Amino acid sequence: MNETLKNNVIQWSKDRGIVPNGKPLTQFAKLMSEFSEIFEALRLNSKEKLIDAIGDVQVVLINLSELLKLQTKKDVEFIKIDSINSINELAEKICNIGDMIIKNDYNEAQ
Repeated sequence: MNETLKNNVIQWSKDRGIVPNGKPLTQFAKLMSEFSEIFEALRLNSKEKLIDAIGDVQVVLINLSELLKLQTKKDVEFIKIDSINSINELAEKICNIGDMIIKNDYNEAQ
């Protein structure tokens, strides 16, 4: 992630009292709200709304990681490595109608 972006978001959040006064569960609820905005933007086929919603998700994730003190290089590298391992272990396919099918469900869907 761009360090300048991260620092600007953290400063913006500090100016509004989100960091350090916010709660991780509140930020998680905000994240779910932003995900619903992504869904709505996709449903409406609105690139402008999609860009806005994805940006909002980035802001909330930065706030959440700041509140949880996941800002050290070691934490970030662990998250990256863990994510890569999870993706490598996940066996999924996209079926011909565009739906994702997890490995355990794939045989049943054929």
